[in-house]
Amino acid sequence: MIAVNHATFFFRNPDLHHGLLAALLDMLDCSDLLKRKLGNWCSAATVFEAGATKIITALVGMPNKEIYFTKHSQPECAFVRVPGETCGEHKTSEVRLEPRNVKLQDASISFYGQKPGRLSSFVSSKTKVGRWLKHISKVMGAKKKDYDCPQLRIYTLAGNPMMIGLIEGRIDAVVEMSGQKCHDVVPGFIIALRAGAVLKDLSNKDITEERIATSLQNPKSEFAYVLACSENLASQLVELLQPSMALVR
Repeated sequence: MIAVNHATFFFRNPDLHHGLLAALLDMLDCSDLLKRKLGNWCSAATVFEAGATKIITALVGMPNKEIYFTKHSQPECAFVRVPGETCGEHKTSEVRLEPRNVKLQDASISFYGQKPGRLSSFVSSKTKVGRWLKHISKVMGAKKKDYDCPQLRIYTLAGNPMMIGLIEGRIDAVVEMSGQKCHDVVPGFIIALRAGAVLKDLSNKDITEERIATSLQNPKSEFAYVLACSENLASQLVELLQPSMALVR
């Protein structure tokens, strides 16, 4: 199966019981940003057992040559490989999300909003988040010189690169309402989960690694989700992304 810039390949591994591995590759994720030299792109891959719900490894390579990945032999960990001081030298270390209890009004939230339709659906008054954004905007305007002025920031970027940003502590949450395909999210999902992030669907149920692996049997599967740095922030965002009860008949 081949699309514009992603593909699924199958190859045989005699060391595995099932013998057949599959690799879902997206060698240029966020190609429009690379074209504009905006930097927030990556190369991503997931290797998994074909016909079985087991992920072997996930990998996201960033423009600065840092590579985030997981190991089949250490299923509870995520790692990063960074260039060393000399040519050809690399250093590998475990990467772990630093615990942080961020208030919703102070969070940095990222979503896939470059396209007008996605942006419109996110801020629509038909959702709680649309009304909440109007409210928090008024509060920020009234308190702009106060020490307790909300620090909320919204970024219209998402997918694997921003999930790495969450692990690095630059983003507090990544959300998606409409759904993103496996190649756009699975590598980041796996790495972020193993680094300690919280991942939920829009019914507030945990999206587990087993559920993610099952979805890979159909690469056209899509995920609507909230990925956050804490359980509390994830649950609050799930609640905000629900339809406004005042408009539900």
